[in-house]
Amino acid sequence: ESQLHAALGFIALNRQDYAKSVQEFDAALKSAPKDGVSHYRLGLVYQSLASEASKALVEAINAENAAKTAKAEQPAIDELVAKRQGVEADARQKRDKAIDELATAVAIGGVVGQPAREALERLYKVKNNDSLEGLDQLIAQKRSQLG
Repeated sequence: ESQLHAALGFIALNRQDYAKSVQEFDAALKSAPKDGVSHYRLGLVYQSLASEASKALVEAINAENAAKTAKAEQPAIDELVAKRQGVEADARQKRDKAIDELATAVAIGGVVGQPAREALERLYKVKNNDSLEGLDQLIAQKRSQLG
């Protein structure tokens, strides 16, 4: 059953149907929590979702700045600030989920260990001001959680 969900998740990933992909990989990982490939692919899904959210964040920042430059009324600016903050939190949450899944894939190792590590390091650096400090501890934590 987990292989079926993993295959459906991969198909959805290739179709860029990220919501369906998350659903299928989550189902696959419920019955096979040490499936490194599914953790890796789920990390890629969240990485794509984070990238989309980052684009939305740029748009929200631009809209907020344009309103401030145009000296828009304060309630309109406040609404744009709230929207930006929501988009920012969404992007951060998706990035963090990608980091978690990729770190788990690295902890499991196997065929996706190296590509998962490369993707993980890129995202981790974005989150941590171009630093990998603490990454090995995160991977060790994921390894211990797997048992």
